[in-house]
Amino acid sequence: MNGNVIVALLCLGSIAGCLSVEPVEQAKPESEPLYRASRDSSLPGDGNNTQSAADREPSGPISLDQALALALAHNPRLKAQSWDVRVAQAGKTQAQLLPNPELAVEIEGIGGQGQRSGLDGAETTLTLAQPIQLGGKRHARTQVASYTRELAGWDLELLRVQINAQTHAAFAEVIAAQDREALAKQQVELSEDLLGTVRKRVQAGKDSPVEQSKAQITLSSSRIDLAQAKQALAVARIHLAALWAGKPMFTAVSQTEERIAKPPKRESLQASVASHPYVARWADEIAKAQAEKELARTAGVPDLSVLAGLKRHEEDHENTAVLGLAIPLPVFNRNQGTREQATYRLAKTHQLQQQALIDISAALSESHSKLASAYERITGLQEQILPAAETAFQGALTGYTQGKFGYLNVLDAQRTLFEVKKQYIEAQLNYHKARADLEQLIGRPLDSANATK
Repeated sequence: MNGNVIVALLCLGSIAGCLSVEPVEQAKPESEPLYRASRDSSLPGDGNNTQSAADREPSGPISLDQALALALAHNPRLKAQSWDVRVAQAGKTQAQLLPNPELAVEIEGIGGQGQRSGLDGAETTLTLAQPIQLGGKRHARTQVASYTRELAGWDLELLRVQINAQTHAAFAEVIAAQDREALAKQQVELSEDLLGTVRKRVQAGKDSPVEQSKAQITLSSSRIDLAQAKQALAVARIHLAALWAGKPMFTAVSQTEERIAKPPKRESLQASVASHPYVARWADEIAKAQAEKELARTAGVPDLSVLAGLKRHEEDHENTAVLGLAIPLPVFNRNQGTREQATYRLAKTHQLQQQALIDISAALSESHSKLASAYERITGLQEQILPAAETAFQGALTGYTQGKFGYLNVLDAQRTLFEVKKQYIEAQLNYHKARADLEQLIGRPLDSANATK
């Protein structure tokens, strides 16, 4: 009889194995988004970087490429987001597991009278039950978990894109702050020279002492502007270093090349937005919603529970085999509400996909407009306004030293010149920030999009 029990248990295992085998992966599409390469790269915090915070801090001039590498490798938000990918991967592992078998022991006929007193008439049943999930439940939940893992990867890539753009913007802010400080220094030096010139003319009786007071006020104001420029530069440096959780140990940021180029036409960039993570992720969102709809359908299919075991009859000291089969009757709950919810969520996801494309297209138009405006501003300042302001100031200064103009003419020309130079710095900052936004929207440098054409 023991041999029969063993055979029954083996049969149970065979049935469980046959009924539980399901495909758990879908074939990947042949074409991949442009951003997928970086999504498949190593995650931040994988343990492959043994540098301490002090060791990785650059001590000399830092380039944009260095700043980007540091931010993408050490940004705390990126490291935190990477754990969501690991969590989703663990969820996929869990979804692929089979349900556990159940071991049960049951004793009947205890505490009778006569020949059945004590355990003499007891019947002991030992069973092993294995739930068998039907309808493709394991496959469906694995697909949901798989797309959850894909979406976690898209979220991480979207954050990478954002950190990349933030680093570009912060780097441009430091460059602008450096230029403002240099301009403020020039203004102080020029004001000092002008004060010396005015002082000599006052001593010679050619100008009123009032002019010297005005020149002194201008110098004091220039020194205040320089102090503020230094403070603004210090803050900009802190913001840049914070992107890689560091301190501004670098001496300066370096501009390797001047990338002021005419933007390409907006229509030539529009097709590229489909590869942006904010848009591309919705293909997996839809696939996940479809998998959730399938999972809701499978939840309405009742599962089997197959059991086999051994029953011991103490009264006649015999063993018998026990076989059983249990299945719920889907009379009231067939998971109707959950299936309906999944259908509605799928329809909602399709609508959100369309909205995502609209949002990115609108952002592209806005960034392109800002870039074109900044480019036109820079061109106008370079070709017309700056040369005219330089000529006007030099003419006023020469005329003042020759006694043809008053000091107010020099002061007005000086203010105009430095105001134009400040506008030029701001235009360059706006250009580089808009360019960074546009490049992260299209997923490639503007140079590769024939920006000069």
